[in-house]
Amino acid sequence: MTMNNATMDNNLYYPPRARWYSKLWRPWYALKRSLRLDVVPSLFDQPLYKLPMGILVPGLAFRLYGQPLIGWLVMAAYGLAALVFVIWIGYQPATVALTAMISIHASSILHMQRRTLADMQFWIRLAWSLLLFVIVSACIYAPLCRQLERRWFMPLRISERVYVIRTSAIPRLVRRGNWIAYRIAAQGWGEHGAAVRIGEGYGIGQVLAVAGDKVSFSENGFSVNQELLPRRSYMPTQGDMTVAEGDWFVWPDVAILEQRANAGTADVTVEAMRQLATIRESEFVGIPFRRWWWRKQPLP
Repeated sequence: MTMNNATMDNNLYYPPRARWYSKLWRPWYALKRSLRLDVVPSLFDQPLYKLPMGILVPGLAFRLYGQPLIGWLVMAAYGLAALVFVIWIGYQPATVALTAMISIHASSILHMQRRTLADMQFWIRLAWSLLLFVIVSACIYAPLCRQLERRWFMPLRISERVYVIRTSAIPRLVRRGNWIAYRIAAQGWGEHGAAVRIGEGYGIGQVLAVAGDKVSFSENGFSVNQELLPRRSYMPTQGDMTVAEGDWFVWPDVAILEQRANAGTADVTVEAMRQLATIRESEFVGIPFRRWWWRKQPLP
């Protein structure tokens, strides 16, 4: 019995041997000490493994602290704000809803730091709250909104009207008669580009001809593959063209032009409109929804 007790005392006295892979962790421990990552769990008053979910899921922090009812209410409010944002995207209610979503998210993260913030002065807490709002907005919601607009849908305000565009549409599936949204680069025509000008922006128009179609202009109208159609504003009265591969023929709205009254402005406008009518695939944005939820989107 004495020998066993001595052996146990020796085992308690001598620390366990370091494993062979312990040296691999030394850079991590050095980085952890230099960045003071040891204080992160205490700063947020949460175990480190719960931090990602508490930071990424708005309202979850309240549930982590044993307040499930408040957590569910906060998450429900966030969901309602997200629904308003999607339905009224492009309008003022969507802007208010997005601000509310960011505020709820930032407040949820602040709740994880409530014990640390309690020891801070009021002005420091206020400054940190504002800074956290900016961080959440710039690091989470700005990238999410960009991905939303790039991969699914985006609002475009054209001629005082908001159109929701399906940006997931595939350009090669666009057919004659479809309406498309496209980018417009800033350009100028005439002497030093001052007679007719157009600013950078977006346009919406109907595809009148696709790659390979022959478009002819006359005084009576214009024809696509010898099918006569009504003449549009500022269309040429003569000449023809063949739509190149990867292009569409979309006659633009004259309202996008800014004109200056001088000699030859009408001729310059006709030439400007003809050039603007060629839409390249690289300028394609998407196809406007016919309806967005219950709202019908009247096309120009």
